[in-house]
Amino acid sequence: RAAADEYIAHLAEKTGLTDAEKSVWDNIVKMIRMALETLGLSISITDDVLSNLIKASYAEMVKNSRSEESDVK
Repeated sequence: RAAADEYIAHLAEKTGLTDAEKSVWDNIVKMIRMALETLGLSISITDDVLSNLIKASYAEMVKNSRSEESDVK
């Protein structure tokens, strides 16, 4: 799962996606939009805003993961 999370974050940050990466990214965006609609959130957001949300979410996940690791030591 960590590898998938990192790959998604990588795509969110990258400019000039290849056709294959663009296809993956479009599917990720589609799934996130569907999840938001399932939660009853019918909002219109741009891909740039969605990219920023994904980057922020990943950064928070990494921060929390590091915090948990230091708590264990």
